[in-house]
Amino acid sequence: MKQQYQTRYELLHENYQKWLTEPPRESWRLTP
Repeated sequence: MKQQYQTRYELLHENYQKWLTEPPRESWRLTP
């Protein structure tokens, strides 16, 4: 269970880093 959580956290962190490096255009469109 702990290992599964760790993997999930790593995946989340990776997605977050990806978003910081290359934010989605949809997000930019929504921001005034």
